[in-house]
Amino acid sequence: MPIYSILEENGDTIIENSDSVVAEIDMDEEIVEKVVYLCQKHNKKLFGVVSNMNIAIERKDLLKQFDCLICNQLESSILFSRDFKEISAEELSHTLIDEVQQSEFNSLIVTLGEAGSLYVKNNGESGFCQARQIEVKDTTGAGDAFCAGTSAGLTYGKSMLEAMKIGSHLASSVIASCENVCPCFSQDKFDIVKK
Repeated sequence: MPIYSILEENGDTIIENSDSVVAEIDMDEEIVEKVVYLCQKHNKKLFGVVSNMNIAIERKDLLKQFDCLICNQLESSILFSRDFKEISAEELSHTLIDEVQQSEFNSLIVTLGEAGSLYVKNNGESGFCQARQIEVKDTTGAGDAFCAGTSAGLTYGKSMLEAMKIGSHLASSVIASCENVCPCFSQDKFDIVKK
């Protein structure tokens, strides 16, 4: 639990000086709870990603505290115990609105691979972002790049759709390369202004 000890000792300073936080939901539950508490205390946006969706299912009450959850289509199927594999983006969007409202989540972004990505909000709003058409060399790191770009966009005041376009741009730059890291982009490339 070294991360928890760091949060206990320096969490206020770390979170207070952050613009937002992206947390892996399947970390130790005490760590996630501490991050949620600190984000609420310091009024910071909190975005969640999941590696082990089975752990996330057990923490649905905790997920209500996140501003936005970001996952892929398969992970959303596991989270809501539904098969979304053969469903159109439009139908998936309507279904996910119901699931997000029933679960009382704030918002959810789902990546759909080469089909793009979509978002749904608890208030019934939804949208779709087309994927960028590029030659794929290696998909390693694409999800992380999408999450980073989308979270940055949402942190600095972009709409869900604008933020997803940033995420899509970063993800496409990763999969167009044999490297698994994003090329360096300046904030002004995406018209992001740090607050």
